[in-house]
Amino acid sequence: MQKNVEAMAKFTVKILATMLEIPIFVLAVWLAITANSLIHTTGMVFGKTVMGGMLETSLSQNATGGNMQVAGVNLTNLFTEMKIYFIDGFFEVAIAVFSIVIIYKIIISLHTELFQAIDLASTSAIDNSIDSMRTEAGGWGARI
Repeated sequence: MQKNVEAMAKFTVKILATMLEIPIFVLAVWLAITANSLIHTTGMVFGKTVMGGMLETSLSQNATGGNMQVAGVNLTNLFTEMKIYFIDGFFEVAIAVFSIVIIYKIIISLHTELFQAIDLASTSAIDNSIDSMRTEAGGWGARI
């Protein structure tokens, strides 16, 4: 009888976990999309602000002189702009990689961690209820 109660309790927990699986996955995907949008927005604002400041500094330095020109091309300005656009590209790639990692972690980890937490919480509740039933059943047997 006791093993039947334990088996039914475990079966019920598995059914509830299965019913919650799809809504939790949808929630994880929604959170991942929201985090992706937030990362891209924040990263782009930060990156463009840094790039704008670097370009302003470059223009003010080039206006003061010290430019190296070869065949009518300002090499100092060219190398400075190439460096700035390289850093801008690096920011774009870093933001994309960070976004991918965050999306992966949210979808996989949230789903897994939440189910582990539900499973652990339900097993302790089941253990407590089984102990309670065992205590009550022991009392009834003694009275008969």
